Amino acid sequence: MIPQNLQSSYQQHLDDQVSSVKKVLSQSQFDHLLIAGGTLNYRFRDDTTYPFRLNPYLARFAPLQHFPNSWLLISADQLKPKLWLYEPQDFWHKVETLDCATISEAFDIEVTTTKPDLAKQLNAISGKIAALGDASEFEALDIEMTINPESVLNVLDYHCGKKSEYEIACLSHANRLGAAAHCAARDAFFDGASEYQAHQAFLSAIDAEDHQLPYDSIVAINQNSAILHYTFRERQKPQPSHSMLIDAGASFLGYGSDITRTYCRDSNHLFSDLIRALDDIQQKIIALIKPGVDYLDLHVKTHAEITQLLCDNQIIQCSVDEASQHGLSRTFFPHGLGHFLGIQVHDKGGWFRDESGAERQPPKEHPFLRLTRTLEQGHVVTIEPGLYFIPMLLKQLKSSSAEQLINWKLVEQLTPFGGIRIEDNVLVTDQGARNLTREFLAY
Repeated sequence: MIPQNLQSSYQQHLDDQVSSVKKVLSQSQFDHLLIAGGTLNYRFRDDTTYPFRLNPYLARFAPLQHFPNSWLLISADQLKPKLWLYEPQDFWHKVETLDCATISEAFDIEVTTTKPDLAKQLNAISGKIAALGDASEFEALDIEMTINPESVLNVLDYHCGKKSEYEIACLSHANRLGAAAHCAARDAFFDGASEYQAHQAFLSAIDAEDHQLPYDSIVAINQNSAILHYTFRERQKPQPSHSMLIDAGASFLGYGSDITRTYCRDSNHLFSDLIRALDDIQQKIIALIKPGVDYLDLHVKTHAEITQLLCDNQIIQCSVDEASQHGLSRTFFPHGLGHFLGIQVHDKGGWFRDESGAERQPPKEHPFLRLTRTLEQGHVVTIEPGLYFIPMLLKQLKSSSAEQLINWKLVEQLTPFGGIRIEDNVLVTDQGARNLTREFLAY
């Protein structure tokens, strides 16, 4: 399960995670942390389940993506964490069994063919229990515990942005896989594929199924790429097919990549020029990354760069200063610059000032920014500037006092192309930044 080259770094990662939890328990006056891995959830009035996804708080300790009904107990007075694995006797379904010596040696493991009698075992221990997971999973235990205490969650969420050597290696490999899949989807698009066919090429390149990806892929041709979270994937290729935006990632041991590229069939079209210019802006922003940099400042700097780009290409017909005063870039770049990345596509804690959970919310003019932290060595973030022609937002702009500042004829020509987003996954190093994506995927 864990490759040999990662076994040493995994053990160090696990030791550090357990040590951190024990410190949190002491600070929060708890003696034990119980984490429910999650269960298979059945669809309403049906006998089929949704794809299983492991509780991210447990996934940080062990890659048990195929083990529903697993439980983890970390006790302040125990060296090894206790891990319960449910391996039922079942001739209807394939039952996963643990085949990883590294994990077997790192945990005190109890394998059960029936759901473990946790209540009996937990009643035998003394002290206060903090529990993390869906509240419904703890109801049957009927023992005293505090479910999802903020004093514990806030500390874990604040620190999850900083990645260990093991986590960085997993994220790097997820980028390697994602890059290979992106290349396959790109080639399929230029060969005339539909959105659905390009997505199938993505999956085939890495032998993946949809539910094994870290998030629902966005494969959008033409104006569909102006829908920020478009996941429909039309079967028919539109005529003509101008452009494709693909926002898709791959998973490795629970960690996911989050990569976006945009392509234009006509390399001589203004839309192609805009893609190249936005790529230059993205690389310029990444070059500014280092410990101590305020991510909010990077977001604001990106807006300044995009405003300049819009003015240089006569999409906005006024000075850069006047365009900035009206906030015109927000119509064309309405989302945030990026977010933390790890076990979850949007790792928690992006607004936290400290371990207490006190928030530094984004300014009102940038409400969708997911990350307002000062960057530290070990943070892994996405950098994903965008430039879109979104009919709803353009309509709002056209009815505003800034309507005369826009070259609507040019906007009308670009709207059928949808939009542009370029996204890389970036590690903050001691000196600057390591672009995990561009190690495998050039533009």
